[in-house]
Amino acid sequence: MENLWVWLVVLAVLAVAFGPIFHLMPSRKDRRLAILRAAARRQGLSVELRPVPKLGADMPERVTAGGRIRTPMHPSVRYALPLALEPPKPPPAEVDFPASEADAAAAQGDAAAQPFQQAPATQSWRLLHGPAGWTADADVPPPSALATQLLPLLDRLPDDAVAVDRQGRSLGCCWLERFPAQAGTVTELKAALTEVAKAVAAWEAEAFNRS
Repeated sequence: MENLWVWLVVLAVLAVAFGPIFHLMPSRKDRRLAILRAAARRQGLSVELRPVPKLGADMPERVTAGGRIRTPMHPSVRYALPLALEPPKPPPAEVDFPASEADAAAAQGDAAAQPFQQAPATQSWRLLHGPAGWTADADVPPPSALATQLLPLLDRLPDDAVAVDRQGRSLGCCWLERFPAQAGTVTELKAALTEVAKAVAAWEAEAFNRS
């Protein structure tokens, strides 16, 4: 009986000594997520935590027990593709030779007053994914014509993608990284984002030429 108590004390001491170490060891989920994010960085994607609004949330998620309104959020991770979009070049201007020196001076004055139109400023927009499908974020919506072109391409993203956005010079997919996502899923995500980036570049060039 005494030996039993000794062993119990020894086990208790070991549990106290090594318990924090086991607590700090990465879980199977942590290791899987680390593999996903490392694969993304190797493929040139940036990775950062980015919560986004949760569409179709239940009432308990939107209202606290005390009646306070809150905005439910997805604890998602943004996988972002750098955009290498060249500003569209303005069409060549037609040159009309002036009939006189006075006309030439007037033409130079008009040119100084009306310089070439610059490429459109960098845009920021976001599409959110919920139970009813993809919809524009009311706070930062994309142009409706652009959204229409992008919707068919978004089906190639993972099923648990909750947002696609453009911020500055990057195009991102906010993703929940649910099991059984693997490194190959990241490759597919990058391919889908690349197609979206091509569509964005083509739409912006066309919009610039129309302006």
